[in-house]
Parts: sequence; C-alpha cells; structure tokens
Amino acid sequence: MRSRALPLFVLSAVLSCKTAGDAASSASDAGPSSDHPGGRPRAPSDHPGGRPRAPSDHPGGRSTASPEDALGPPTQHQLPTTDGAISLGNLTGQIDYFEPATRTAPGLDGGARPSGFPSAALQIVPLLATRSQYVGRVADAERALAVAEDLVRAAPDQASSYVARARARTGMHLFTAALADLAEAEKRGARPAALVGPRATILEGQGDLDGALALRRAERAARPDLVNTTLEASLLGQMGKTREAADLFAQAPAHYNDVSVFPVAWLFLQEGLFWERAGETARARAFYAAAHERLPAYGHAASHLALLEPPARGIELLLPIVAASDDPEFELILAGRLRAAGQAAEADTRLAHVRARYAELVDKHPEAYAEHAGWFLLDEGKDPERAYALAQQNLTVRKTEKAYQLALLAALAAGKRADACTLGAAAGKLPYASEMLRGIAEGACKPSSPEGASPKP
Repeated sequence: MRSRALPLFVLSAVLSCKTAGDAASSASDAGPSSDHPGGRPRAPSDHPGGRPRAPSDHPGGRSTASPEDALGPPTQHQLPTTDGAISLGNLTGQIDYFEPATRTAPGLDGGARPSGFPSAALQIVPLLATRSQYVGRVADAERALAVAEDLVRAAPDQASSYVARARARTGMHLFTAALADLAEAEKRGARPAALVGPRATILEGQGDLDGALALRRAERAARPDLVNTTLEASLLGQMGKTREAADLFAQAPAHYNDVSVFPVAWLFLQEGLFWERAGETARARAFYAAAHERLPAYGHAASHLALLEPPARGIELLLPIVAASDDPEFELILAGRLRAAGQAAEADTRLAHVRARYAELVDKHPEAYAEHAGWFLLDEGKDPERAYALAQQNLTVRKTEKAYQLALLAALAAGKRADACTLGAAAGKLPYASEMLRGIAEGACKPSSPEGASPKP
C-alpha cells in the first residue's frame, strides 16, 4: 500500500528515528540479547571480580562537578583492560568447551542429556548471552534460551534453573514469562537480593522506569560496582535526569577492579548513547570510538560510530560486523552508509536481505523483533500498514517511548489519524516523555495538511 505523506510536525521525528530499531535505546540498545536496550543484561567479566575501589583511589575516576565538566573516556593507561580480540576468543573457547555437555542425543524421549548437563547449562547460558550482546548473534540468544528451557526440564527443583531461563527469556523480550520464572526461583529458595537486578531489567524493558529506578538504586547501594552504577546512570538518562546521570557515568570507572574489556566497552557505549541523546554528538562519538577501540567486534559500538563518520569510514567499520552477525540491524545501517557513498545497487541488495531477515525474525520472535522490523518497514521498507501492525503488537509487550514513537509515526504514515490521536493521548501520559514525543502526540489530533503538501526533508 502506498505510504501517505506525513504531516509537517513528524518529518523531523521520522528522520531522527530512521535507524532506531532501538539501536539507540539505553540499556535496551543491544537488541534482543541486550541490553536491548529492551533490558540489557549485566556486562560480563572474563576475570573474577574483586572489591570495588572507592572513587578516590582509581585513576579512571572523572570529575563530577557538572555534565559540562565531564571528561572523555578513560584511556587504556588510566583504565587498563585485556585485548578485545583475545577476550572474545577466550569467550568463544569457553562456549565451545561447555557446548558438548549441553547437547541432547536425538531420537530419545526429550533427548538424553550428557553427564554434568545442569552445571554446563548454567555456565553456557550467560556466555552465549554475552556473545550475542557484543557480536550481535541472534543464534546465540536462541541457543541460550533453548538450553535454559532444557535446564528447567532437567532440574525443575533448582532455583538457579529458573533464574537462568528468566535471563534468557528477558533477552528475547518475553517479559511476563521471565517475571514468572523469577517468582518461581524465589519460591525455590533464591535470595531475593539476587533477583533485584533481573527484575529491574524487565521493568525497564516494559517501560516502568520508576519501578526500575527503585530497584537499580537498591542494587547499586548493595553493590556499587561499574555495572550497577552504569545501569542506574543509563536509566536516569532515559528519564531526563541529565545531571544525575552524568555524575554517575563519571563515577563508574572508579568502581572497576578488574581488567576484562567487556564491561568497560559496554560502559563507553552506554555513555555515548547518553551524550548523543543529550545532543552532545562530538562527546558521544568519542565514547563510541573508545568502545570500538577496546572491542572492535562490538556491533553496537561500531554501528553507532559508523553513523557519525563519513560514509566510507562507516562502511569500513560495518563490513566486519555484518559478516560476523546475523542481526539485520547492522546490515540496515550498512545499507544506509552504502547509499550515502553512492553505492545504490549494493545498498538495495543489502536492504532486500534485511527485509527477508526481519520477516523471518518477526515470525520466530515477535516480542523481540516487532519494534525493530517496524522501524525498518516505516522507513526503508515503505510499508506503513505493516509497520503499524507490528507497532501495535509491540505495545502489548513494552510501553516505552520508542514503542509509542513507532506506533504514532506508523499510524500517521498509514493515514490512521484517529488511531494516532488515541495513541497520542496515551503517549502524552508517559511520565518521562521527551519533548519530541510530546510534540508528535499533541500534533496527532490536529487536522492533517492537504494530500501531498508534506515538504521534502
């Protein structure tokens, strides 16, 4: 169906959201494994953690006088970490080590499980989620969920089985089921304090920012490490609490007493997203570049950096990411950079693959991919009707700002102004709605401009 001309007041919003299959949403930024931005899982460590140091005794600490005074990312000398390629290789080696013990023999009732399956499953589920988060491998998230499901069947009386499945389900935006798993884990003896973080991630993914913040603050008070400090900072940024968020981001490196590259690269990405939302593009680019330098295979760091670089450099950054990932989001961004570089034929080929891949993922994992596919179909896919259908589906899973943005813009593009007006009323009630969302919501009930009167962007 032909897309109708968008009203004047949403054109800039469409342009600003065109790559936002939620590649730019806080902790929900990393796609389904994230983190996920819906909720991004805890940034993992490839070395045992130690006692968090106080901010004053770590060279990576930064001034927290004001957001304007915040410095750039700590250097490798200030905050040393392991080599990114070596760390990723070690991660893959760990997965390969545990994988045979998690495979079930075919042809038997439920599959015959190798000796040591529960222990191996508990190890491999977070490892797979980690690689999925950083490299952008949907297959890893799918495998993590499959192993977690089998773990519950193999050890149904163990609280740890349900915690593992809750984390895997959260990665696929199966939020209601994940909450049920956490409740079951608590019934079976899991410490309530150990479930605070996973619950906060789910609430954030669903759009309950106040509920998530209460849990994030409790978690950081109990354990003020880099991960918990960054998670709270990212959430505060979403809520428009810029000064509080900047202060916490500045403190986060001082709470790191390890050398694993993964949490540090993740911190840099989160702070880059925060500064980009705040309009500080140069500062955001510095953090994206730092994340990419530490971990070149980090898909979301490379893709965000690529959008702020000239097309040729963006293509250079994205080609190895797309080759290693099966997430269409990165290939979609690559197509945009190719088109900007004048390589229209190659861009169209890439977009055809993106369309097919999103269709496959929406069919298999609608909760995780309806929003991502919706943004694609609204913009490059030129199918606002389908985009609106996916947006409505997505709103049943998560009522976030991005979810309402997509639904509003798709409704308007599809000519469903009455629906857009209703959605605008709901979106306007979000307690931390951005000025842009409020503007779209308020304009949704205004009379449309004459057909074809929409100006070119």
